[in-house]
Amino acid sequence: MNTLLIGFLSPEGEFTPCRASDHMYIASQIVQRKYHQKTRAHAFLDEKYLLEDKKYVSFPLKGCNFLGNILTDEQRLFLEAHIEDANNEEQKAAIEKILLTDSKRRIERTLKA
Repeated sequence: MNTLLIGFLSPEGEFTPCRASDHMYIASQIVQRKYHQKTRAHAFLDEKYLLEDKKYVSFPLKGCNFLGNILTDEQRLFLEAHIEDANNEEQKAAIEKILLTDSKRRIERTLKA
């Protein structure tokens, strides 16, 4: 990947990149385009949380956020393929933690089945 790892990764594995300064704006654009919801003025933080609630992986300049229980296969493949593209050690550690947590949850789910 030639750009910084900043943006949003959909459950379908589609990565929407953006500049660090546009992170919240891009969240609002995804919400409008994909979920047909009008955004309110100064509600960018709401859109970011809505995307995370919809199981998106959020990539700010530092770190990586995933509020879902288990990654989709497409998300997992993307993270594994792009972990070395992390912007910094903090983001790389966050991706590693998400992958490890996902692995544990997948094992737990298999054992319960």
